[in-house]
Amino acid sequence: MFEGLEKNKRDLERADFILCTGLLDSYESSLCFYEKLLNNYTHLNMVCTNPDLIVHRGNKREYCAGSVAKIFKKLGGNIFYFGKPYPEIYKLCMRDNDKTLVIGDNIRTDIKGANNMNLDSLLIIDGVHKMEFINESIKSYDNVLDKYEAKTNYYQEKLVW
Repeated sequence: MFEGLEKNKRDLERADFILCTGLLDSYESSLCFYEKLLNNYTHLNMVCTNPDLIVHRGNKREYCAGSVAKIFKKLGGNIFYFGKPYPEIYKLCMRDNDKTLVIGDNIRTDIKGANNMNLDSLLIIDGVHKMEFINESIKSYDNVLDKYEAKTNYYQEKLVW
C-alpha cells in the first residue's frame, strides 16, 4: 500500500499530517501510548484509513486504527476518515449498476456503510458483536441492530473461505 511513498515519510515534528493505518506492532495492546504520542500534535490533521475500533483475529480481540483516531479526536484533533462506513471507499470499489452484497461482522462500519449506500448486507453474528448477540435475551437479532440504528438483509453465524 505504501510502496513508493517512503521518501514522504516524516517524524511527527516535521509532518504535514498524520496517516493512521493501524497500531504499531510493539504497542498493539495499550492505547495510553497513543494518547501520549499524539497529545502535542493535534494541530495536524489525521487521515484514518480504517475506522474500525476493534477486530477479531481468530479468538484474539485487537484494536484498530479507529481506536487511535478516537483518542486523537478526544484530544481535540481533526480526522478525515477513509474506509467503511464512508461512501468514498465503496465508490472506489464499485462500478455503476454493480449488484453488491456487503458482508461484514461490524455493525458500526460494515453494515452502516451498506445502509449509507443503500446496498444489501449480510451480517456475520460471530464477530465483533458476538457477545451482544449471545446476551440478547429475546433472541431477536434485530434488537441488536436497532441499538446502532442499522438494518441488514441477511444474517449468518460464520464466514469461512
